[in-house]
Amino acid sequence: MRHHAVAMVCLALVGVCAADYKRTVSYEDEILVKCTNQGKRSKNLHDHLSSDLWSMGPDKTSVVRIKRAVFERVKASFPECSVMVKDLEEHVQWAEKQMQAAPGATWFEAYHEYADIVDWYASLAQNYSNVVAFVSSIGKSVEGRDMPAVHITAATAANTPKIYFQCQIHAREWISGAVCMYVANYLVQSYGTNSTVTALLDSVEFVIVPFVNPDGYDYTWTKDRLWRKNRRPGLICDGVDLNRNYNVKWGGVVIRTPWGSGSDTHAMGIR
Repeated sequence: MRHHAVAMVCLALVGVCAADYKRTVSYEDEILVKCTNQGKRSKNLHDHLSSDLWSMGPDKTSVVRIKRAVFERVKASFPECSVMVKDLEEHVQWAEKQMQAAPGATWFEAYHEYADIVDWYASLAQNYSNVVAFVSSIGKSVEGRDMPAVHITAATAANTPKIYFQCQIHAREWISGAVCMYVANYLVQSYGTNSTVTALLDSVEFVIVPFVNPDGYDYTWTKDRLWRKNRRPGLICDGVDLNRNYNVKWGGVVIRTPWGSGSDTHAMGIR
């Protein structure tokens, strides 16, 4: 059961790999550690050891990705933590093999690169021009990639209520972008045949931004499959965890949490 649970975690992060997927970063010196009932102690493990918090349950049980040598050095101070995966590289390789797209797979049976997803949304707008408008760019990423937007509605009123979807903010979470495409596809195909969806699109507008983090997403295809942040260059380390950087009380008091913002530029979530 434990092996199965670990495998599912890895599969969720690795996903289906198309022919152009080429990871170059190895995780052979990394492990996954499970810590139970640790509360604030996870903050210490996360903040001071440059670990990567993968999950935090309501019972304060967490799964942390960390260098094997680092954990060996400090494990006596964290008796509530134990090794969950002793070789992360081995598990990622296993997941990559398991999740290869089968020949003839449909669009939603595989993951896709940035450019292919942009083209997919553009085609969706062409095929369903009665309810879809495609905006090729609402801005540029740090590395100059376009960030498109998609509007889905049949409403014509100027004050139509909006439902906003932002996708792929965390680079490695490929399922985020896939869900947004699935929702968009369901809405346009159901309009006129499904009374609930028809009534919804007649009264509201869906605004979908397929890529909040296009640079990070591309990086997971070409370099580091487990990369989370964007690709902004830094003096010590690269990248910003984008959803820790909204302009809400910017510059005010920072409440440190295992997954929150702060001054530690090595942490996965940084200010």
